[in-house]
Amino acid sequence: MRAEQALHEAARAEAMRVEQEAAARQAAGGHPVTCRFSLEELEALDSEGRCVMTDHGAFILINVYGVAITNADTADERRAFKLRFFEVRSRPECAH
Repeated sequence: MRAEQALHEAARAEAMRVEQEAAARQAAGGHPVTCRFSLEELEALDSEGRCVMTDHGAFILINVYGVAITNADTADERRAFKLRFFEVRSRPECAH
């Protein structure tokens, strides 16, 4: 549990760093890096996925559980949600 909390805090710190860099670039006349996901969607995606990180000394193991697709009636919607979950996890500018 502490590892998951640490990972979440690290993601928030990275998000703050990215936002500060984007603001600095924009203030200097550059183009900001933006995330195409709203904060509400990021929170919804974060509510279903799981990440467990364990430190084994010689290595750190990170296990990511994505969203399950368990019902044929909602499979298309859940698949789209799952793909958005993995897309957000691969985009540092979306780490909130």
